[in-house]
Amino acid sequence: MNFIHLTTLPQILEAIPSRSPLARRDRAACTLLAHTDLLVQELCGLVVAQVAFNGLGLVIRSTLKVPPRPGVCSRGREIPLNAQAVSALREILNYNVQRGYSVAPAAPLMASRTGHFVRARDYQQLLQRCLKLSA
Repeated sequence: MNFIHLTTLPQILEAIPSRSPLARRDRAACTLLAHTDLLVQELCGLVVAQVAFNGLGLVIRSTLKVPPRPGVCSRGREIPLNAQAVSALREILNYNVQRGYSVAPAAPLMASRTGHFVRARDYQQLLQRCLKLSA
């Protein structure tokens, strides 16, 4: 699974284990995927500077610039962010701050437990498990 359709979003959100320490972030990430048509590989490769900038706090950008990635997308694209996507990004950044992950410009948006980038394959497997549970 590389992306989430809005039609399957409610089933996936219900299937994410609520007791998981990552549940808040995973729900927000699924919402972001559904509302932006991002690929999982693109989401897992984002850094904080691509979605927010520091002023008097983290301010979410109005568009998301996704650079080209070899083997994933041959050309970059610019995605406008709707209110749900902005809210999801804010939730992910708040989660990172509360869990002690960096929100510096070069820090990964989707941080693993060690603070490194989440592997796209691991996240794809999580989404597939959630889809199977919801079926």
